[in-house]
Amino acid sequence: MPLIIAGNERSALEQNYDDVIGVRYEYPARIYRKAVQAGTPFIYYRGSRRASANRSTPEYLGTGIIGEVRPSKEDRLVCDIDDWRPFTEPVPFRDHSGEYYETGAVGNNQYWRRAVRSIDYSTYERILTDANTQVASSESAGAARRAPVKSRVTISNYASSDRIRAIDEFAIAEAKKIIDIAWAPAEVEIQPHNNPGYDIRVGPPNKAVRYIEVKGTTFKYPRFFLSEGERLYSVNESERYTLLVIHSIDLEAQSFEVFQHDGAIESEDFKMTTRQWHCEVPGPNADVATGIMDGQATGRPI
Repeated sequence: MPLIIAGNERSALEQNYDDVIGVRYEYPARIYRKAVQAGTPFIYYRGSRRASANRSTPEYLGTGIIGEVRPSKEDRLVCDIDDWRPFTEPVPFRDHSGEYYETGAVGNNQYWRRAVRSIDYSTYERILTDANTQVASSESAGAARRAPVKSRVTISNYASSDRIRAIDEFAIAEAKKIIDIAWAPAEVEIQPHNNPGYDIRVGPPNKAVRYIEVKGTTFKYPRFFLSEGERLYSVNESERYTLLVIHSIDLEAQSFEVFQHDGAIESEDFKMTTRQWHCEVPGPNADVATGIMDGQATGRPI
C-alpha cells in the first residue's frame, strides 16, 4: 500500500526530526518500523503548523519512493527518498468539492496525528492525477515552471525535446496496445506522468493484477535508464511487476521491437552499470552543501 509521510515546519511537541524534503525522512522506529519499507511509493504531506507559529492549509507537496532504511540517532530510523517529484503547486488536503482525499481522516482526529499512514491506490492515484492536472493547467496558461517528471526515454543520439516527447508518447501508446490484448478484458489505465512507481496499471486501483513500467528507446536493443526508486519498486512488487522496453523505435516508419521482463529488476538478469552518484557533504552544513533542492528540517505531529 502507498504511504502518506507527514511533516510540519513546527512540531507540537517541539521534537525536531532530521528531515530534508525530497532527500531523507527520519521517524520513530518503535511506531513506524513495519510501515516504512524500501520500494514503497508515498506522497509527502505538510501539516498545518508553520515555522512562523501560524497555521496554514494542510497540503500534499510531492511524491517519491522509499529508499534505503537505516538506523539514526536514539530510537529513530531514517530512510532515503528516491525518485522525488515535487508537485508544481501543492495540492490542498481537500479536493475541489471540499472532500478529504484521505477518507480515513473523516471523523477521526487521531488519524491526522500519525506521521506515517497507509492509503489505498485509488486515493494515491487521485492525488497524483489532480497534481498532474495542475501542471497541465499551468502550461496551458503559459507558465514556465515545471515539476521534474520521470524519464522513460533513452535515445541513441541528440534529440530535441519534441522528439523525446514523441518517442515517450509512442512507447506508452504501443505498450498499452500490447497490454490491452494480453490482459483483456481487464481494466488497463495509463498513470499520471508524475507517478514514480509504474506507468500502466492492469486491474482496478485497489485490486491491481499487474504494475507495468514502460521504457522507450531508439537503440536497436533494450537499453534504458533505471532509477534506484524504480528498481526498489520492482523488487517490492515483484510478483505483479512487468517491465516493457519498446526499443528500436523508428517514428517515421512507425516500427519497433518489444522486450518484456516479469518480476524484480536485478543484476542477475540485467547488466547494470552505475551512471550517477548521490553525494552529500557530511557535517552541520550538509543540507546547504548538497545543492539538490530547498530542503528544510521538519517536526512531527507526535
